[in-house]
Amino acid sequence: MKHSGKKLLCSLLLAGCLLLTLIPVTVQAAVTYGLNQAWKVDGNWEVKVTNVQKHYRCMEETAYGEQYVLVTVQVKDLGYARKNGYPLYLIPNEVYDQYGDLADGWGCPHSTVGHELSMTGSVTNMVLGYVLPKNSTSITLHFSEYDSNDVLREAVFKVNIGSSAPKFAWNSSHINGDNEYQYTLNQTWKENGNWEVKVTSVKDHSSCSSLAEDILKGEKAVQIDFTYKNIGFKEDGGKLTMSPIEVYDEFGNAGEFLYNCEHWINSEPVSLNKTGSGRVCFSIPRSSKYVFVFFEGMNNNGDFVHALYKLAVGNGTLPVNVTKVTLNQSSVYLNVGKTTTLKATVTPTNATNKNVTWKSSDTSVATVSSSGLVTAKAGGVATITAMAKDGSGKSASCTVYVPVAPKLVAIYNSAKGADIRWVPQNGVKTYYIMRKLNGVWSVAAAVSASSLTKEGGNYKYIDTSVALNYGQGYIYSVAVAKDSSGTPLYDKRGLPLYRLKQPTITSVTAKGNGVVEVKWTKENCQGYEVQYSDNNGSNWKKAKEVTPGTVVSQKIDGLKKGTTYVFRIRCQKTNKDRGRTWSQYSAWKKCVVK
Repeated sequence: MKHSGKKLLCSLLLAGCLLLTLIPVTVQAAVTYGLNQAWKVDGNWEVKVTNVQKHYRCMEETAYGEQYVLVTVQVKDLGYARKNGYPLYLIPNEVYDQYGDLADGWGCPHSTVGHELSMTGSVTNMVLGYVLPKNSTSITLHFSEYDSNDVLREAVFKVNIGSSAPKFAWNSSHINGDNEYQYTLNQTWKENGNWEVKVTSVKDHSSCSSLAEDILKGEKAVQIDFTYKNIGFKEDGGKLTMSPIEVYDEFGNAGEFLYNCEHWINSEPVSLNKTGSGRVCFSIPRSSKYVFVFFEGMNNNGDFVHALYKLAVGNGTLPVNVTKVTLNQSSVYLNVGKTTTLKATVTPTNATNKNVTWKSSDTSVATVSSSGLVTAKAGGVATITAMAKDGSGKSASCTVYVPVAPKLVAIYNSAKGADIRWVPQNGVKTYYIMRKLNGVWSVAAAVSASSLTKEGGNYKYIDTSVALNYGQGYIYSVAVAKDSSGTPLYDKRGLPLYRLKQPTITSVTAKGNGVVEVKWTKENCQGYEVQYSDNNGSNWKKAKEVTPGTVVSQKIDGLKKGTTYVFRIRCQKTNKDRGRTWSQYSAWKKCVVK
């Protein structure tokens, strides 16, 4: 019996394993999302609930204690249709109120069911209606669908209910695989070889007396006029008729055509090269500022083609957006504490909103006021941007350079003059070489950055005007800008230089036992430094400094016998104001050590 029991248990376990093998686990647990959060299944779809709002327009049709709610759902195809070979269409499977009770679906005239998606990247927006208890403050939507791998995907959206009409992100391209080209007032939709259509007028028509009973509270009537020309249409006996088939406001609410309007003008068929006209009236919420008018027709190839007109309601024109912003200056130098005013000009001149907002990339360097007043705060570079306020995204920028004295690196005696080195500054076009002689500063030269050479990443400039002024002491500095009085701004501490003529080696003599004697010319200095190298100048060693300046020879011992050495010399002078200054090195002299 024990063995039989074990056999039975094994049989049951085996059957269970086979059952699990035959029925794979393909259900993924549902995740809860909120407003504007994306339920994304890679390679399949992306779903968002973008708005949930009470719907007052049809509230009078609700039962006592109930409310109508519109839910805006956006669905994007991430490859589902391409992989499966049939369109993607996702709507909530079940909807609940906050108490867990099922909500009734409700298709009021202002809801839209969206489109099937048959192209990767295509998007549809749907506005779905539901009936909930009037005291409901949230709604829960449950989605359930199999992905391309036959895995059941589930998601739950729990969203609070707002208080006004839902926003609607109108997508005018690749809806249901078709292109819906967007036009505006007086622009022509031309279907080559078929027709030309143009909306010529948009008017608020709420004052029409014949519509008094048709316009609900909170609505307004809109009238549009349009023309259509037959330029080769062959269907229907060559007679063309054209009229809008759908209208929407910017919230995605479908407008209701007002056929009872006495000013309605029906479209009549027109023959080749003839032009017809029509007029339609419809109601939309009073708060609507735009209307989307949808035309559709079948061309001579048997294809349905569409055009979408986006029109401003009221004056018949859309706002004129800014296409370009320019500033009166593209770059400016400002000393700390100084100001300048930037002026922004927008194009076109008839832009509806010509205002701009100002912003500084670094307020520690420069600030900007709402009127474009720029104030330099500290050394550095900041970008001031003027952005069009109409939402067009157009902008222009000005680079503000607040100069600080360049960082001095070194100064050398050169055979050609005083060799000054400093760290470059971004954006500086002109440098002023400052020189102090006998306690007085002056501009030795104004040089363009483009003419300067670099050495070790630093700028280099040689003041050749002092080349022959041996025995003369100077202090050098570099400036990048001038103050309001025209005086350059620079570090007045500077770097000292005593103009020294380099000594000349007159002889190098091998004395034996690794000793060499070096002799040189006497110069106006306080000491000399001899250097020597046994690898032709790749590495140098210093001999003991020779003082005073009247000594003109030195013996160097400890050198390697039979080795060729090269020797050079320089001299120095020390001043309490300028510190120690060295001359340029002399020409080399060779010697074979004995």
